[in-house]
Amino acid sequence: MKSIVFFDLETDTQGKKVLDMGATNDRGGQFHSNDMAGFSKFLQDAEYLCGHNVFEHDFKYVKSAILQSPVRKFIDTLYLSPLLFPLKPHQKIWKEYKIISEDEQNNPYLDSVLARKLLDEEVSIFNKLDNRLKSIYYALLYDKREFKDFFKYIDFSMDCDCTKLIKEYFKDRICANADVAKYVADYPIVLEIVGHGESDIENGKIHYETPVGKSILGHRLNDVISIMLPNGYAVDYTILKFYADWDEARKDD
Repeated sequence: MKSIVFFDLETDTQGKKVLDMGATNDRGGQFHSNDMAGFSKFLQDAEYLCGHNVFEHDFKYVKSAILQSPVRKFIDTLYLSPLLFPLKPHQKIWKEYKIISEDEQNNPYLDSVLARKLLDEEVSIFNKLDNRLKSIYYALLYDKREFKDFFKYIDFSMDCDCTKLIKEYFKDRICANADVAKYVADYPIVLEIVGHGESDIENGKIHYETPVGKSILGHRLNDVISIMLPNGYAVDYTILKFYADWDEARKDD
């Protein structure tokens, strides 16, 4: 079993000071304190560090502790969630301990336990995917900061022709003559919200009255939105950037 620590933290309203931290590990160990030296000590036997929204938020607060530890592999369940469609209604970790009282203070230790539960669910979902889809995900994401250590954690790797697999797996959903290799190499997923008569799903143009369009409208940069699919699964997206039009988005690729 890989040695891994799951953690979470709480900061003040200005985001300048760590008020509390919590962590657990694969052996059931517990840490609950704002002592950075103590957290670094808790990390000494770990190979991986896992949390929810660690790359864009938590790391900057615990960087010093990490540098004093052997941990150099990181897993962020925030990025895995929309990819693997976990049974979560929202991108945020569902905090069961708040069911009793909404006034209950955030508890970083309990949140670290929930992060472990979420990762277990994501690993389970990945393992149940069609082998071709697993290979597609790996080929596209194996070298990306947000995903590479997840694949190492689950010991998954695959040498494959990504373009060929995409055409095979999605053969009934994409044009047979589509230049898949170019899209794989050049284009991220970009959605454009359009008005009546302008919808073009194949080119990422979504009508503003569709479930996706309605979910995006009114949100701000870095907001996380959750879109419920007909099959009951929630797909979560983070708004990374806004563009004035489609041409501007393409120039940014």
